[in-house]
Amino acid sequence: MESSIITSTIGSELCDEKTSQVMRWLSEAEGGEKAEFAVARLFENGVLGENTKGFLHVLLEKEFPGDRTDLEFAPDKIYALVSEAFTGTQMYLVTPQTFLSNFLTFNSDTLTINTEMLSRLAYIVSYPYFPEMIDEWLAISLQQGKHEIPKREFQKFLSQTDHTVIRYSSDDELHAYLAPLYEFYGVKTLSGEIVLSFFNDKKLIIPPMYGQEQFTPEEMAAALKDAVLALPPVKDYAPIPEYDSFLQELREIGVVLPPPNHANEKEKNIALPPIEMFISKKLREKCLEKIFHGNKNEYERMIALLNSTSDYSQAELNLQTLLGIHKVKSDSKTANRLHDVLRMRFGMQVEIIAEA
Repeated sequence: MESSIITSTIGSELCDEKTSQVMRWLSEAEGGEKAEFAVARLFENGVLGENTKGFLHVLLEKEFPGDRTDLEFAPDKIYALVSEAFTGTQMYLVTPQTFLSNFLTFNSDTLTINTEMLSRLAYIVSYPYFPEMIDEWLAISLQQGKHEIPKREFQKFLSQTDHTVIRYSSDDELHAYLAPLYEFYGVKTLSGEIVLSFFNDKKLIIPPMYGQEQFTPEEMAAALKDAVLALPPVKDYAPIPEYDSFLQELREIGVVLPPPNHANEKEKNIALPPIEMFISKKLREKCLEKIFHGNKNEYERMIALLNSTSDYSQAELNLQTLLGIHKVKSDSKTANRLHDVLRMRFGMQVEIIAEA
């Protein structure tokens, strides 16, 4: 299968092992005798990490842009999709700057600010400062009338962001940033080879005092901090002692960047799948008929409204308000199915009932 994300240059043994584990689970969950397995099972809680779910969504969106609710594939097709999603996760975690510069430019020489690119950005989870700061940077670019940005300019922004966050983050924050990398490998120490790839991606040199073959998160964080502190501060920004002060200086010159999320805010960065993923063709037709009386624009507005929040309670309130405006009974079959779809989007278990 042609890669829709980026070709991996990192060892694939771990991704193969992870994919095989998922396939064994899927075979047991679906029944080993089946010729095809439901893709929706892959998005159940605990099957895939949030990054991997996001990259799997990217692959499915590219190959199946329409209704993807009831997709079923043969095992070899499922294996190829899951393997590539794991590969994307590994590359993002180990070489985030390189990965993002290719992933968001679609391997071209230009970053184009459009719906397709922003959709990809929405699936980025780990290293929370990247999606947050990229989002702000893109907003500023649009305000300046720039819809296309040279890739080299984007790469420079990623590097400055990365170095600045490392320079001004506390030890605890650095440990939190590195946690997804260690969790993906399932280890307490990372090999020097992986750590070297991580440093090379940031154009940093591992300080000579860290010459060991294995790195704990604490050792890796300390090495990162020392490597960045050995560099001269970014010329565009004055050296300051606190990261919050750095943000304040940027605000004073008109650039507004949010601080990196803390570990206890991790849930805010979970990439939710688009709600369209769970709306079948039949339910879509029912919504158009029963709620919007054939008005496709109003239907699309509903989809945008339900996709607009990552808070389940707010999404439920939005849906209830919308149904009330259109005078749809809250206990109607169509309303109940939409509430089920909303719960599925947030990873909640629902009883699947055949649609009448």
